[in-house]
Amino acid sequence: MPHIRGYETYPLPCRPAGGRQGNSPLPHCLLGLPGTTTSNGAFTVTGTSPTLGLPYLQPSQAQKHVTHNEALARLDAVTQLSIAALGPSSPPASPAEGDRFIVGPGATGDWAGRDQQIAIHRGGAWSFTPPLPGWVALLRDIGTLVRFDGNEWVPVHVNDAETLGINAQADTVNRLSVAAPATLLNHDGDDHRLTVNKAGTGDTASLLFQSGWSGRAEVGLAGEDAFAIRVSPDGSTWQTALRLDPDSGAASGSAVQQGPEDASPGRLMLAEHGVLRAQILGPVAQIGGQPAGAILERGQTTQGHFVKWADGTMICSRTVTVDVDSSAPQLFDYPAPMATPLAVHAGGIDPAQASTAAQRRALGTLPVWATATGWHIQLEAPIAAETLEVALLAYGLWI
Repeated sequence: MPHIRGYETYPLPCRPAGGRQGNSPLPHCLLGLPGTTTSNGAFTVTGTSPTLGLPYLQPSQAQKHVTHNEALARLDAVTQLSIAALGPSSPPASPAEGDRFIVGPGATGDWAGRDQQIAIHRGGAWSFTPPLPGWVALLRDIGTLVRFDGNEWVPVHVNDAETLGINAQADTVNRLSVAAPATLLNHDGDDHRLTVNKAGTGDTASLLFQSGWSGRAEVGLAGEDAFAIRVSPDGSTWQTALRLDPDSGAASGSAVQQGPEDASPGRLMLAEHGVLRAQILGPVAQIGGQPAGAILERGQTTQGHFVKWADGTMICSRTVTVDVDSSAPQLFDYPAPMATPLAVHAGGIDPAQASTAAQRRALGTLPVWATATGWHIQLEAPIAAETLEVALLAYGLWI
């Protein structure tokens, strides 16, 4: 079995070109080239390369440079495949030397019948290379990669990649890493939703905001299923500024009132500790010494008018007719129950009623007392057979 220095042995009849041994070049048959071997061992290459269609040089071929240059031209056309445009169906008016295009469907003119092929403008003419499935080209005008799938050129999508770094280095933890002035997540016709999912209740699904790689704020589900906003001055000590209970939706945290008496600056007032428009007027009430109803309650009965405040204050008013010709007690009920009367007052209503001496005397000496249920008026002695319209006021507590 023959042997060539520097190569493995090969079976006959495959022999070095020209039948030489020793320092002969690697025989064509060992390169896997298509061809035939003559009876004396001479090997003749036939056809072209299977992938790029490059022509092979023949033994003792004349004008070898022609074949060689044709192969170089083909390599120049398809190597580092940067495409000027994808999809035109007719040649451009003024192509530059070496411009390459992917011919679109329904091609016309010099490109007719060359759909999806790679057209290169060289020496004032067009040459074409049919692509094979899997070829990738760069559309340099938009910086997008396209791939030939056997029928057409389609965008190259990154699928099932374990890591992806865009202008940055990704790692096993930060499997997607982006370094850019901004990141745009756009809709595809309708809605757009960004989902951050966690494995279980005790895990974390959040957005972390850092300054100099030190945490300053975190928003999301941090170790529980309640949505929270956490802040930190140094990245180590954290406080929950706002927490929303997942069951009730109620708010808590250092950013809201800690109780009805909490008036700390900058804190949000809870509804149960504040005053709403609907709570200004209405029935007043107290529970445990704290207001539990409206701020102000105003009412009217057949006995007069009353006003109650949330702090327990109460004012009653009533207009009555007093008999100034009697020294007997004259009693008038409050329009609403008063728990603790503190002060009462009586005064005239119509100045015209002070036209007589008896009326003026009665107003000047009209005594009035507060009782648990109303006003007590009693003249020292009858004055005259007349009556007097009197306005009564009472101040006290309704609790």
